[in-house]
Amino acid sequence: MIGDKSAWTLDTLNSSLLEEFEKRLVSIAKPQFSRSTWTHILIAYDALGTSNSWASLYLNGEK
Repeated sequence: MIGDKSAWTLDTLNSSLLEEFEKRLVSIAKPQFSRSTWTHILIAYDALGTSNSWASLYLNGEK
């Protein structure tokens, strides 16, 4: 995942942002990917914040 590292380091987040960020983290017991193999991860979404919002997660092109 490519992100703005300077915006998401623990040193630069204030406590309220860090708390909100941590609420959204999910732990996976048996992830379908490893550090030794390239995995393509895509999250597609639309209409966030509306009653018609949706999101889909794809790993290596599979939903």
